[in-house]
This record gives sequence, C-alpha cells and structure tokens, in this order.
Amino acid sequence: CTSCFRKVPTSNLLTAPCAHQYCPSCLRRMSSTALRNPDMFPAKCCFQEIPTKALVEVMSPRNRKRYILRWEENNIPPIERLYCPRARCSRWIPPKSTETRLGYRVCPHCRAKVCSKCGDLFHLGWSCSKDSEIKAMLQLAKDNNWQRCSNCLYLVEKVDGCNHIVCRCGHRFWYVHVVHALGKKLTLIGK
Repeated sequence: CTSCFRKVPTSNLLTAPCAHQYCPSCLRRMSSTALRNPDMFPAKCCFQEIPTKALVEVMSPRNRKRYILRWEENNIPPIERLYCPRARCSRWIPPKSTETRLGYRVCPHCRAKVCSKCGDLFHLGWSCSKDSEIKAMLQLAKDNNWQRCSNCLYLVEKVDGCNHIVCRCGHRFWYVHVVHALGKKLTLIGK
C-alpha cells in the first residue's frame, strides 16, 4: 500500500488514476478525511480524483451515503445549488430528492417548503422579495469591505491571515480591499 506500506494482496489494492495503490483501510481513512474537510473533497491522489465507485465499496453504509451526497452536491455548479433557508437546517437540497410543486421544493431534512426561485421559505401569494434584500445586503457588504466569491457569489469577510481566500465552495481568489480617498477609488491588495 502506498500510504501505510503494508504488504497486501494485489487483489485487495485499489489503483488510483495516478497508478498509486491503496489498501481498503487507507481508502476508508482517505474518504473519512475528505468528508470532514471540504477542502480535501473529493478524495484525491496526486491531484486526481479517486473514483467514487471504488471508494464507496470499502466505506461503512453511513459514510457511503454521506460521500455520495457530497459528491452529487459538488457536481452541481454552486450558483445552481439550493440550500434550506432555515438556520437550524441550512443543508443542501438535492434536485432529485423532491419534485417541484407549485413553485416550491420540500427540504428532505426538516420538511420546510422552499421557494424554487429565490431559495427563501415558500411564499404563496406574493412575489419573491429577494431583490430588495439582495441590494441591501450588497450595500452592507460594500460598506464593510466584504467580497463575493466569483464562483458561488457567497459573501466573504477577511478577518486575519494572508490575502488568499478559499471559499466554502473551494474556489480560490485574492482579497482586494477598496479604499475611497478624496473621491478617488483606490484598489489595494489586503489591508
């Protein structure tokens, strides 16, 4: 095994796309680590994804289900993902989990009805109110020098550390601090 260096029968080893070979216990450990750390998902070797089909064969049933769901979520562009608007839930709603009825989808985790258009709690009888709320949020972001991820549009605030940002969606970008001085807009990297 490439990872633990134990001698294992060749029939028990999985060969990754980069030709490294792993035993089932190391694959389980790699998949568990990937599930705990979004930056490391999906499990990779030499920057190449280890096939999900091979990983799920050695996982526990609980981790198998979690891994497949995370893999499906990561394969949908971030801007197209729908998350439960309830703060206590906030989980991803898989597209195939519920069908759209009357403009809403049901969160499979907490059973909340979620508007398919705006992602807020379902609001039959009035239009989506996100436009004015988005404008207010973007103004607040501008006032506080927050930035939006160019991949998923999630708002990010730099608190400390270097100017290299890794969003929750995995996209990497540089924090740019904008300073207004005497009516002129100056763009500075960092603070």
